Amino acid sequence: MRKSFPVVAALVFLSCGSLTADPITTVGVYDEQVVQLNAVDLQPAGNQISLAQFTADVAAAYAANLGGVIDFDNAATGTVLTDPLVPITSFNAEYGVSKSKSLTITNPQAQKLIVAQNPSMGRTPISDSKVISVGLYGQSRDYAFSFNPNDFVTAVGMTLLPRMDAWYTASGNVTYSNNSVAYIGSIVIDDQLNNDLADTFFGFKAPQGLSITNVWVHIVPSDADVEGAGAYTSLDDLGFVTGVIPEPATVCLLGVGVAGIAAWRRRAAK
Repeated sequence: MRKSFPVVAALVFLSCGSLTADPITTVGVYDEQVVQLNAVDLQPAGNQISLAQFTADVAAAYAANLGGVIDFDNAATGTVLTDPLVPITSFNAEYGVSKSKSLTITNPQAQKLIVAQNPSMGRTPISDSKVISVGLYGQSRDYAFSFNPNDFVTAVGMTLLPRMDAWYTASGNVTYSNNSVAYIGSIVIDDQLNNDLADTFFGFKAPQGLSITNVWVHIVPSDADVEGAGAYTSLDDLGFVTGVIPEPATVCLLGVGVAGIAAWRRRAAK
């Protein structure tokens, strides 16, 4: 939301390895407004959960040790979150007030995820001072994250930060634990006036009883975007909420109970 012209942080790569040096810890506030006054500006009409609802849900989940927000500010600048030689790699996030749980997040792309501090040309963080990009300076047009079904992630939120001069269309989709796919309608993001007012929140939420296994945001630059600015994006505040996987025995008991009620109603109707 605020225009900013900070110097691009130097990117110092770690030695080979698929994980960061230390697990990334989470916070309980999405889009904090104390240290960093920049805020989310836009949301696609097709979002499955609004920014306001997600902010409330992730705060409650954090307090209950069931979720958190990765703002990347405790990750060292220049941290390569994935091994450049391995296409599918992961990083861990410790979440909840107790930090007693860890969520493994996979980047199913060949390009590296890189942590940068105060990137130039817009892309102002919405929390503190650090963001992530896919590929050096964020050339990639895709942000994708996968989750283990056993972690039972029920909601995910992320904010796309466009570069100044950007003019592009962004859309998202989500895959659930039953392998079904849902799509978020596209939104036109236009920051040609360089006012840094196009930070866009994407919210994904699983139907009851299902979890999220993959989320994906795809960017298509406009034909008029001759400099390709639409591809040079960053991402901040990757938030998530987890649930409790129903135990097989509980599911079985529920089934027996439903069957018993149906039988009782049939007898009562005679």
